[in-house]
Amino acid sequence: MEHIPPEIWADIFGLSTSREVVDFYETSHPPWVFAQVCRKWRDTAHASSELWSTIGLHRQNMEGNSVLSHLASYKLRLSRFITHSHDHTLGISLSIPRGYEGDANGVEFAEAANIFLETLVDGRSFSSWQTAKPLDESSGI
Repeated sequence: MEHIPPEIWADIFGLSTSREVVDFYETSHPPWVFAQVCRKWRDTAHASSELWSTIGLHRQNMEGNSVLSHLASYKLRLSRFITHSHDHTLGISLSIPRGYEGDANGVEFAEAANIFLETLVDGRSFSSWQTAKPLDESSGI
C-alpha cells in the first residue's frame, strides 16, 4: 500500500466520500477521517481540494453538541476546511428549521450560523462559491 501514488489515494478518497454535504465540524466523517490515518494520507487529503469543496452547517447535527462552548475549535475547523479547499469552488449548505428561534438550541444555532457565514465571507470570495442554498428542514426543501 505504501507504493500507491498520492493521486490514486486522492481518487479513492473522492470515490469513498458521500456527495452529501456533511457538517464541517464532524471530524469522524470524511474528509477529516482520511487525514487522521497517517502522514501520507493526511498530506494527500489536505492537497485534494475537491474533498473539502462542500461545506455545511445543519442544526439537527448540532443537537447535543455545544458548539459555542468550543468556539475556538469551531472556528479553527471551519478555517482549515476553507484552507484545504484551496481555490476549488464551494458548495455551501446551511440548514435552518422553521421556528428554531424559540429554544436554547435555536439561539445557539443562530449564533453558530452567523459565525459560519462570517468566517466563510472572510475566508473566501463569493466568486469561489458554487452554490449557497438555505434549506428548510421542516418542508424537506
